[in-house]
Amino acid sequence: MPEIQKAELINQKLKTITNPIGNLLVDGFHALTLFVIGAAIVWSAMHTIFDMAGNGRITIEDILLLFNLS
Repeated sequence: MPEIQKAELINQKLKTITNPIGNLLVDGFHALTLFVIGAAIVWSAMHTIFDMAGNGRITIEDILLLFNLS
């Protein structure tokens, strides 16, 4: 039985060390992913606006394209 208690103690110590590291990595990945998604949205919107400006005219289809949710 003492060997099982030692193993449980080691497991608890390991969790104490690895859980904060894991949480940090997950939070960092989450922030990075949100930044990439936001940057892609801004880039896409700017690309569409520059295309409309390059055509010299803006149609209702162009405006509605900016609000397309599909």
